[in-house]
Amino acid sequence: MIRGGGLATIFLIICGFGQLCAAHLEGSGIEAHCPPHWTFWGQHCYRFFNNPQLDWVSAEQYCNQFGTVHDGGEDQLAHLVSIHSELENTFVRALWESLREPSTARKFCWMGYNEIAEEGSWVWTDQSPSKYEKWGSGQPNNSGGDQDCGALDTSGTGRYFGAWDDGTCSSSLPFMCKVVPVFINH
Repeated sequence: MIRGGGLATIFLIICGFGQLCAAHLEGSGIEAHCPPHWTFWGQHCYRFFNNPQLDWVSAEQYCNQFGTVHDGGEDQLAHLVSIHSELENTFVRALWESLREPSTARKFCWMGYNEIAEEGSWVWTDQSPSKYEKWGSGQPNNSGGDQDCGALDTSGTGRYFGAWDDGTCSSSLPFMCKVVPVFINH
């Protein structure tokens, strides 16, 4: 995490084909580098995957192939997206809406929120704190007794715009990954 006395302006950057994405944090002398085809926003890199569509566990494993692990250091693997504010939720939904194929009938997208370990105890796969939630009306409802994985829902309107739903983890859906960029001090 970048900390400093001055405010840093962060730019939204969508990385092009075969390029390493770099976003300059104004006034800091620091650049944030994302993998190719990832979008930098806030202090993370995001990528939406419409193809392949995977079950929740496979989607998390797919995300994990991106990022790095440092010996004795912090896990820097990508995970299914975690969302920590209304602003981030709006960004994630907008990114998904802009990149998904219009012909896709699916209105849901996997995120990293789940209650697989303990019913009723929702946690993020990246182990970040879960202080923000945006469940849709009547959600989570555990319909059928096996809805343990969180998904973004594009069908909501009004206060349920960008709301979340609990889904059956074995369903194949598009998904979004999130990873910490590499920060380089210049």
